[in-house]
Amino acid sequence: MFWSRLRGSHLSPRGVALSVGVGLMVGLCPLYGMHGVLVMLVCLPLRLDAALAFAATMISNPLTLPFLVALELQIGAALVGGAQIDVQQVLSGEQWSQALLQLALGSGTLGVAVAGLGAFVVFKLVRRWRQATINGA
Repeated sequence: MFWSRLRGSHLSPRGVALSVGVGLMVGLCPLYGMHGVLVMLVCLPLRLDAALAFAATMISNPLTLPFLVALELQIGAALVGGAQIDVQQVLSGEQWSQALLQLALGSGTLGVAVAGLGAFVVFKLVRRWRQATINGA
C-alpha cells in the first residue's frame, strides 16, 4: 500500500513529466540532505511518483554539484547585478550574505528552467512511447 502511494496512481504522461520536473527543481535546490523530504512533501499530496522524482534529484550529485553551484552563483550574480563572489572569500567567512543571495536566486532560476525543460522533454517522450505501444500492440 505504501509503495503504491509513493509511486502515485497510474500516471499519465503529464503526471510522469510533473514528477520529473519536481525532482529536477528539488535537486537544484541548495537544501542538500533535504531533497527526499521535499520530494515527499510535494509528491504525496499531488499523487505524483515520489520515487521517480527522487531519482531526478540526483541531477545534483558529488560529480555535478561543484559545477551546478558555480553556475547558480554566476546566474545569481547576473540577477543581482554584482560580481560573482570569490570562493576563497566565502570559505574564509566573508560575504556570506551576498553569496547566499546569489545562490538562492541562481538556484531558483536554474531550477525553474531545468525543471520546465526536463518536464517538457519527458512529457513528449512518454506520450510518444505510449502512442507507439498502443499502435504496435
